Amino acid sequence: MTGVGASEQCADSASESDRALAGALIGGAFGFIGLAIFSSASYAEKVDPTSLWWGNIAAMIAVFFLVASIIFGGLGWTRQSRSGFSNQFNLQALFGLVGIVLLSFSAGIFAFNPKPSGPSDEMEVVMKQMGTLQAQLALERRIVDYALGNRYCSTIAPVR
Repeated sequence: MTGVGASEQCADSASESDRALAGALIGGAFGFIGLAIFSSASYAEKVDPTSLWWGNIAAMIAVFFLVASIIFGGLGWTRQSRSGFSNQFNLQALFGLVGIVLLSFSAGIFAFNPKPSGPSDEMEVVMKQMGTLQAQLALERRIVDYALGNRYCSTIAPVR
């Protein structure tokens, strides 16, 4: 082989490796987009509302960066420009990295800001219904107590 043929072969193999790496990064970006959507949906009831809002904003920005990474990877795949940092593959890697960092930040927000524990709305409804039932029972007890002349109901323990 001559020196010219070897350099052409090296340039071709570099572009093929760039294409392979771009394809892998595109596939990874789609996986991280799915992870962002799943994590935002699965933490909806488990996270403090303010933290949920900030976590979803961070996840949406991360998805934007990951989609931009996919676009730049596709452009690099088709154009094959070789001009330093303006190379589409470099932009793909940069946007993908920023997207993954933001997605990690979003996951941290979801993981470390649980919803404060307290009675749920259903529990409050049940407690109000119990209060109403106790009031009705106390009224009925007084009516029966009055009708029987305090002979039988005075031995019944009060309901608390």
